Amino acid sequence: IGEQPVHFAAKSDKLNCLALLHSKDKSVIVRRDDDGFTAMHHCAQKDAIGTMEWLYLNGAPLNQTDNYGFTPLHWAVYSGNVRAAQWLVSSGAKTNVYDKENCSFLHWVAIKGKGHILEMFHKVFPTALSDRKMYRVKDKSQQSNVIHLAKHHSFFSLKLRFYLFCLEFFGRLPPDALFVCPAMTYVFMNCMNFFFVRHLYHILMVPLIEENLQGPID
Repeated sequence: IGEQPVHFAAKSDKLNCLALLHSKDKSVIVRRDDDGFTAMHHCAQKDAIGTMEWLYLNGAPLNQTDNYGFTPLHWAVYSGNVRAAQWLVSSGAKTNVYDKENCSFLHWVAIKGKGHILEMFHKVFPTALSDRKMYRVKDKSQQSNVIHLAKHHSFFSLKLRFYLFCLEFFGRLPPDALFVCPAMTYVFMNCMNFFFVRHLYHILMVPLIEENLQGPID
């Protein structure tokens, strides 16, 4: 809807066409369609990181929002494009932007069940996941924060639930060895008795975690 040649070129990952359009008019890279999408938004949806880098080097901003309040990072996560998400954050995209539904990128990780996106952030950008405020901010309906979404979407990766469990109740991030272990995740998140889980955690897992983190676990 309302798309211009620059948007078609971006969606098709036609860098030569983008370069030609840009040579005639430098402003094309920030033009919006009727949904407020720029070329960067379209590329994030298509995981076209080569074109995204070219746009960025030619002045395209990383944090522009569309009519829905989505940044390119929102769209990369929504579409499950881990390479685009990693490139955006590596290049300076903000991770604490909320859309018009009051959802951050992490809300959409939970809503869409993108466990592989979470794993990438846990490994490459752990500090982006350490903002506790981001987990508690509720969506526009004021009904669901990230923790609720992770718990109530049965299809969602247990790994996010394990991650939230550690962060919420122990104030520490799980080490990679535990985070990627589906069996341990299943044990933690499917026990009915939280106090048993906590006891099991301290008995079995604290020694392993202390090997991976500096300082003792309280």
